[in-house]
Amino acid sequence: MSFNFNDGSDLRDLFFESAAELLQNLNEQGMELEKRPSDTELIRSVRRTIHTLKGDSAACGYTELADLAHELEDALAPDVVANIGSGLAELVLLAADTFQEMLRSYRENKKPPTGNKVRGKMQGLANRPSPKNIVPYHLSGRFAWSEYEQMMIDNALAQGATVYNIAMALDPNCPIIDAAVQMARSACVASGELLAMSPSGTIPQNLDVIEVALASKLKAPSLVKKLKIPSMISDVVVERAKAGSSTSAPAAEAEIPERRTVA
Repeated sequence: MSFNFNDGSDLRDLFFESAAELLQNLNEQGMELEKRPSDTELIRSVRRTIHTLKGDSAACGYTELADLAHELEDALAPDVVANIGSGLAELVLLAADTFQEMLRSYRENKKPPTGNKVRGKMQGLANRPSPKNIVPYHLSGRFAWSEYEQMMIDNALAQGATVYNIAMALDPNCPIIDAAVQMARSACVASGELLAMSPSGTIPQNLDVIEVALASKLKAPSLVKKLKIPSMISDVVVERAKAGSSTSAPAAEAEIPERRTVA
């Protein structure tokens, strides 16, 4: 939902009404987490609630609430909550109370609370030792390009282009995987020349990482910023691509295809 306070106080009231419903949901979800702290679908629902609250607050200019909601949403990423256990419900309920205090302050045109109690709780839970049987999440790409795709990369490198291998992690709450792949493709095309992409055909419904080879004039940090798509792409890893075996032959003998952009 998007709000514009320039349209009058009615929209302001609408925001607070919507936020109150979200916080009621968050409280109920927190209490359910006390019973089912490992329920992955319930945790996804919590993140969706927080994500909506974050977006609405940011649209209204309530940056303190939006920033705290953003930090909490990140703290509830699947790789993090695997180590939290019973402390998760306590964190969610504390956050719900803090968000409520913030909303009350906004209504009364007062300075909102800092939210540092929630941040401290998040930090304490994040610093818990990981169980030995839990492998920490680390985004990486295989970049197992076909011979033709590697030749496209080699050709671009030979022409002086900067080529990156990029892995993009799908957001765990991504509603439509096909749409995420299309948006990732469009963001890459807008950022340079797309040389290779996986998947390039049928999109598996259990897809969690998209890989691309991209020739771009942008620096890696700028690419990461452009390719992170809210609710679609949650994490991006960028590394410089290297020439493969196709460049081992002398230039006069190597058969290099004409460069083209992946449609």
